[in-house]
Amino acid sequence: MSPDLFRISGAPSNPSRCDFASDEIPNLSGEQLDRVMKRMYNELSIEDRKFHFRTYHRVFVGKEAVSFLVEQGIVRSRPDGVVLGERLRARGDFHHVTKEHVFHDKELFYRFAMDE
Repeated sequence: MSPDLFRISGAPSNPSRCDFASDEIPNLSGEQLDRVMKRMYNELSIEDRKFHFRTYHRVFVGKEAVSFLVEQGIVRSRPDGVVLGERLRARGDFHHVTKEHVFHDKELFYRFAMDE
């Protein structure tokens, strides 16, 4: 997938990086958010995980998602990754497994809506 698909006006000219800053994230189009979601879904480690003797099926870890967003150049910093992750969670793309948390850069489990 071409990195240019993630570029928005005002983003740096380096086409290998997306570099969404937190002030740009509220203005991302639905198409741009869909592309980020597709990459997250295809590239994050989604697996069954255990916590307190309970198994949560097909989940990813918030901290790993933030690392992915930063390492792939989709956002500039971990706080920006949280802003983008929360935007995606709020629009219903994924949720905390018990629906008790917003998106955090922590060892919390989240499940994509398409895996429900």
